[in-house]
Amino acid sequence: MRISKITLGTVNFGMNYGFRKKKNNKIKKKDAIKIIKKARKLGINSFDTASNYGDSEKILGEALGTNKNSFIATKVSINKTKSINFPKILEEINKSRKNLRRKKLDIIQIHNANAKILGNSKIKDFFLKLKKKNIIGKIGTTVYSEKEAIISINSGWINSIQVPYNLINQQMNKKVFKLAIKKKVKIFTRSSLLKGVLTEKILYLPAKLKLIKRQTLKNLKKLNFTVDELKFLALKFAFSNKQVSSIVIGVENINQLKEIIKIINFKTSKDLLNKLKCFHIKSRIKDPRLWPFI
Repeated sequence: MRISKITLGTVNFGMNYGFRKKKNNKIKKKDAIKIIKKARKLGINSFDTASNYGDSEKILGEALGTNKNSFIATKVSINKTKSINFPKILEEINKSRKNLRRKKLDIIQIHNANAKILGNSKIKDFFLKLKKKNIIGKIGTTVYSEKEAIISINSGWINSIQVPYNLINQQMNKKVFKLAIKKKVKIFTRSSLLKGVLTEKILYLPAKLKLIKRQTLKNLKKLNFTVDELKFLALKFAFSNKQVSSIVIGVENINQLKEIIKIINFKTSKDLLNKLKCFHIKSRIKDPRLWPFI
């Protein structure tokens, strides 16, 4: 199956997520189902979830049923400090199959995979056996760093990577994307709007993220754009990379979904896309794992 360029992220269907002025932003179940069904009608056939995203898997399962024309990526976590509990991991995978109403999961992604996990032969054999038994179709990883992405690609048993890639975090485009294409590893990207930070909400960032705010506003002014156009630029940048198979992005309502589709279909000059490279920030502050205060 050829997956759509948009992968609908569903974390906010099951729990609070993102940067907003009000804390309770979990989408109501009935609204989430409407968004999923509308996404299908608009040509989106790829969805991203995880067993630890609250009720997200169950909502997806209810909305999509056993629709074989939909591709669902879910995740499993492996404890990096304690001994690996394989029966518990299998239990989590089977729970996902039940929630999603799927006998076979399209892809299971190892969440926050690192060198220790990817170099463990027992973990490798465990997932390959599940693949052989038709319990899972593909094996992927979700990672944060360039190093972890490269290890995933070079492992020889990982079929896809999911990495952060956005206007202020462009590091994966240096080595990772080219290597993934060479090794035939599919690329999923996330954080196109960085939890909503790369929108007009950048004006409300807390003091600890002042570097992001200052640098981004400075570059907007440099290119003669306003803060109201930041979302447009961020989406155009994220969706312009042809090496990427699909971009994981969440929405709060159907109008936002339609807006995103409209923006990514808008033609943009190569000259502008090249100019957007100036938004990249080298500081680690662009990593949302460092934002417990949001």
